[in-house]
Amino acid sequence: SRAENYSNAASGIYVDQTSSVTIGGTSASDRNIISDNGAEGIHIRSASNVTVLGNYIGTAGSGSSALGNSENGIHIDGSSNVNVGNGLSSGRNIIAGNGRRAIAVDAGSVSNITMNENYLGTDSSGNTALTNGQNYDWYFGDAIGFGSGSYNNINILNNVMGGFPGAHIEFYGTAASNVTIQGN
Repeated sequence: SRAENYSNAASGIYVDQTSSVTIGGTSASDRNIISDNGAEGIHIRSASNVTVLGNYIGTAGSGSSALGNSENGIHIDGSSNVNVGNGLSSGRNIIAGNGRRAIAVDAGSVSNITMNENYLGTDSSGNTALTNGQNYDWYFGDAIGFGSGSYNNINILNNVMGGFPGAHIEFYGTAASNVTIQGN
């Protein structure tokens, strides 16, 4: 069993102006528990070719209870070629219990983002809600929120979403093209 409560005042993982990064993997031994941090669980800023697989973001190590990050589970800004999940249960991220959105995308030009086969706002079984967005009003309580920016080639596929006070998927103040939302 992994130790709990090794948090910090900032983001759990901060990827800034970097390329070719993999966070987690497809086996349980690759899994990161990214929880109880003072800002984002994972912040991906001005980066490219980033893959996030098989992590528990905002939950305890068991995946059955919340141990949320203060802000978003994952925050993507000004980045391209980012994959959150890989369409298989082995690559599924559990993103729940965070203070704001499960996944927030904003700031500048963002392209080629795929979110596939994740559990957002639920425990690791996908059957019990672990609410995101409890630190703010409903406006910040979306499962996936796209804020001010320009978006191209966005794919939101096969995710289970629950436990949100706001929208499950929201685009606001954006210019978006080539967006596919299916099987959620």
